[in-house]
Amino acid sequence: MKLSDTGELSQKQQTYIEGQLASLASECNTYWRYYIGQNPPIIDATAKLTPPDNRVPGPFARKLIDTLKGYAAKPGSTTYTTEGDYADTLKEIFDANDEELVTSEEFTDTCITGHGYEIIRVDEEAKAVKIYRIAPGTGYPVYDDTLAKNMIAFVHLVTITDEADAAVTTKIRTTYYADQWVEETSSGGAEFAETDRRDHPFGMVPAVDYTGSMDKLPLFYAVLALINEHDKITSSSYADDRDRFANAYLTMLKRIDNVKRDENGRTDLENIAIKRIFDGLGADGEIKDVASAIGFLAKPSRGSDVAEQADRFERLIYDFSSIINMNDYKAGTPTAAIAYRLKVMAMEFKAADFYAYFDKGLQRRIQIIDGAAAIHGGKPEPVTIHHERNIPSDIDTLAVTAGNLKGILSDETILNLFPGDIVPDKKEELKRLAGQMEPLPDDEAVSQRDIDNEETERNSENA
Repeated sequence: MKLSDTGELSQKQQTYIEGQLASLASECNTYWRYYIGQNPPIIDATAKLTPPDNRVPGPFARKLIDTLKGYAAKPGSTTYTTEGDYADTLKEIFDANDEELVTSEEFTDTCITGHGYEIIRVDEEAKAVKIYRIAPGTGYPVYDDTLAKNMIAFVHLVTITDEADAAVTTKIRTTYYADQWVEETSSGGAEFAETDRRDHPFGMVPAVDYTGSMDKLPLFYAVLALINEHDKITSSSYADDRDRFANAYLTMLKRIDNVKRDENGRTDLENIAIKRIFDGLGADGEIKDVASAIGFLAKPSRGSDVAEQADRFERLIYDFSSIINMNDYKAGTPTAAIAYRLKVMAMEFKAADFYAYFDKGLQRRIQIIDGAAAIHGGKPEPVTIHHERNIPSDIDTLAVTAGNLKGILSDETILNLFPGDIVPDKKEELKRLAGQMEPLPDDEAVSQRDIDNEETERNSENA
């Protein structure tokens, strides 16, 4: 797409984008329903002519996403390193905007819908950088027609419903360009009218389009058919069958008189309901046992067959999504940690591929912030992005490995073997190690030697 001669999007282009946003909003809502466990195919299916009609969706999409998120994108697992005072500047901006939480939310949006959107602005006094996550389906990035596919605009469209009258809506459309943003408002279906326009210091379109794969699809897109089929099995073969046989028809070999009444004024059917007893079914001598006289409709049990089908589809969902099923992990063996690492390799490949695309968004976020770094008194420096994996570790094995590598590899390389929950800050830990190895001053060394000698003599006397 190209900007018009005015350097902005034309009204025709904006109308096209509004139509695209309506379609995207519907699509994102469908994926979001999978994430909250309201899978549309089973929930929206045509009602059955006869009951029971249970709808039991399986929230697999949420389990897959939350598992990958906990493994690779929990808040704080993404860190940044840079040189000089810019590290303090970046930390100030990130802390003020809850960067850890926002990044985790963008990761989640990208897993659910294939895209995560973010807008970066400066506050009204232009004294601070603000980072805003916006809901998928409300943002539309516009790219040029070059091979580089540079972002030339970003449209954010929000619809507000009037509290007094739900039929009255107001649309606010904000379009971001490389040097300014323009706000337009439409009420009650009227044409959009400009309500605000401001310059910004970023030097590029201050919006980020996060993706997690080449196809830009939801994390669970490839296993949607398997999820839908599992929902059918759970709803029909489990829930419906349970209700169907709980309400099974009663079969009897003798007709019950529901007309003639006894001395208490009750019919045979009423007495059965009250007394919970079937009396006289074999009184004529033709029926030898109760089972041949009365029973419930029944059919051979298919429990094992249904369970096998459900388990197979569940396994395929995890296998083809490359996400580990935590219920499969069995601890308690000496090689449990190693076995788990082998099992988690497919998810590690998935996380690595995801971040290859997601990091492009994080890098763009930093580039945008660089344009306004002067507001915080900082000079932009190159920034390196790091990701920690949240994986169980065998501490004893790590300790032995670290000891064996001492003198072969540097302390920094050895520390990198340990997960973030054990060594949160590798550089700070290196400083502590250096401090422990520094020789004591002469007077302190003499004092320490005297203390050691006294302790040795005391131990000898006690012995």
